[in-house]
Amino acid sequence: RCYVFGLPGNPVSSMVCFELFVRMAVRRLLGVTPAKPQPIRATLTEEHTVAGNRPTYHPARLQWTELGPRVTPIAWHGSFDLQATKDANAMALFAEAGRTYAANERVDVIVWE
Repeated sequence: RCYVFGLPGNPVSSMVCFELFVRMAVRRLLGVTPAKPQPIRATLTEEHTVAGNRPTYHPARLQWTELGPRVTPIAWHGSFDLQATKDANAMALFAEAGRTYAANERVDVIVWE
């Protein structure tokens, strides 16, 4: 028996899909209780515009402050942009495409392991 996981060709897309789907499946195959990635709510440190027509998991830098978790989207040019992603420790979910999220707005964030 052999399991195969098909992942997108762009490196950041592959990383996101691995975190959202494959890690949980591998844990289950190993007999470890898989934990679904649990998003936390964090406050945006700056305005962020989402282009396109679908939800986006955007590389981000999460910091824990006295005011709670704060997240800064990384300047990023798309799912091929590994260089920018190296500074990320999380991914912010921008569920509504084609809009600008205001600074201090709260979004879901998944921390990378």
